[in-house]
Amino acid sequence: MKRQILMLTVAALCALILMSGCSRNKSLAQDTSPHPYAPVWWNTQPSYLHINSYGIGTGLSIIASRDAAKADALLKMSPAVQSYVNDMMKKFIREAALTDSLSLQKSRLISVATANARFSNILSSNVETIVVSQSGDEVFKSFVQLMIPKFEINRTLLEQVRNDFEFYDVLRASDSFQTWEKLLMNR
Repeated sequence: MKRQILMLTVAALCALILMSGCSRNKSLAQDTSPHPYAPVWWNTQPSYLHINSYGIGTGLSIIASRDAAKADALLKMSPAVQSYVNDMMKKFIREAALTDSLSLQKSRLISVATANARFSNILSSNVETIVVSQSGDEVFKSFVQLMIPKFEINRTLLEQVRNDFEFYDVLRASDSFQTWEKLLMNR
């Protein structure tokens, strides 16, 4: 127990020392223009094979600001994934001629479950950190672009659909669903 407290104290002191020494030798980039700074790659879609999400974070250290930016991007990823999944589900439902409220509700639930799933292959494609003045103090501001492979989203969606046997059988009436499923299974 004493050893754990000592280790936590040493870790906290190291973090404090790192945070206090990191920002002293950086130049300031003021965010006072009518158009706030954003990296060139901000809100771009560099690959059609991925869904992108963007986050901004500030902190007293580079690591803290990047962690905050990554957390912000992860929060924003769910709506982007859900939009992608909704578009696919609408196509499958239209082709399968589903109009009953139960099927539409199942589609929405599956879309939400897929969007909120934990994906393992999230890539950090771009990161940029600047030093800004905030309330008279120097802080780090990081911008992060995360990418999740669409294959990973598709695989998760297929798992979610297959978990509902009745809905899965109904969706198989859609030619595009069958083609999509075969493509995923052959990968």
